[in-house]
Amino acid sequence: MKTIPFPSFQRLWFPAAALLLAFAVSGAHAGTPTNPAAFSVHVSGHGTPVLLIPGLGCSGEVWAETVKSLESSHECHVFTLAGFGGQPPVAGEFLSTMEQALGDYPTAHASPKPAIVGHSLGGLLAIKLSAKFPDLVSRVIIVDSLPFLSGAQPGATPEGARHYAAGLRAAMEQQSHEVFSTGIRQGLPRLVTTPAAQGIVFSWMQASDQATVVHALSDIIATDARADISHITCPVLLVEAGADPGAVPVELFAQQYSSARLLTRVRISDAQHFVMLDQPARFTNELNTFLAPAP
Repeated sequence: MKTIPFPSFQRLWFPAAALLLAFAVSGAHAGTPTNPAAFSVHVSGHGTPVLLIPGLGCSGEVWAETVKSLESSHECHVFTLAGFGGQPPVAGEFLSTMEQALGDYPTAHASPKPAIVGHSLGGLLAIKLSAKFPDLVSRVIIVDSLPFLSGAQPGATPEGARHYAAGLRAAMEQQSHEVFSTGIRQGLPRLVTTPAAQGIVFSWMQASDQATVVHALSDIIATDARADISHITCPVLLVEAGADPGAVPVELFAQQYSSARLLTRVRISDAQHFVMLDQPARFTNELNTFLAPAP
């Protein structure tokens, strides 16, 4: 069996590497798309709209506790992206397909201008959407996500990242099912703290489409959205996970978000990558404070 070498990219690279290994060796549902929908959406609550986008391989259920704290004053639109968490896959390049479909959503379904909350891959999509459609977004909350994931590796360049992503994608598509369970279970303790939450995330990952996750992950590795940061005109809240092992260094977040116009940064030192699962009360408090109307 071919082994893929993973660079030690600190925490934010490790989730990608761990998920890559898990899905690349899984046999979960890879095949021809059966549903043209780019995502499913569950809407609850009332008030100003908030769009919540989960990360790689995750169901929208990752936002369950967050929604409980928001829905008395916000209309929550919770997405599960195609191919993730049991959703049927769709054809086409993953990031561009999701970006276009999500960009069309606020005009048709969320008025007035919504806030967007995105975790990990969802954070990258939130960056792309708020930069491309600045008149459609009121606020952005980015949860433990870098605009240039590969930049966590010292000396990384956009060209090198694209080359690495292409080779990695080709290698992933050749791997077998054998090491799936071991690989994913070894990775989860670095993503989320409690065994119960690890089990929930594991179930979403197992239900995801292998081909979709492989393609999405290679897109993430190849993407450099740092230039988009300066085009975001609305207020941005960056929620950083700070718990060891392997938290993304403060300096790396500062560097990659240096061109942000209206940026608030919050580092939750006792949360791993899934901040909303590790520290739901602290996370929702920061969210509600940021989303509260100006006095």
